[in-house]
Amino acid sequence: MNYFVFLLLKFKKLTVDELAYLFKLMIEQEIIVLDKNQKTKFFDFIATNFQSKDKVNISPNSIRNKSYDPSFQTIDKIHTDLLQMSQL
Repeated sequence: MNYFVFLLLKFKKLTVDELAYLFKLMIEQEIIVLDKNQKTKFFDFIATNFQSKDKVNISPNSIRNKSYDPSFQTIDKIHTDLLQMSQL
């Protein structure tokens, strides 16, 4: 028997840019390990199963593109969030 569970995770405090950068960091630090040919499927998965504070529907191309070239503001926000999390 196959069971399908639909789970939509909403990040209330992160924009698409910030969400993309956070996943990029996790991939680069090998917290999430993907084969080269899995990146497209992974971005499809994120777009299907996640929402950000500013977008209910995220396009796979958007999240992929934003992960490659984060702004200084995005990097600073995620850096601040990670520092705060490490102090919990």
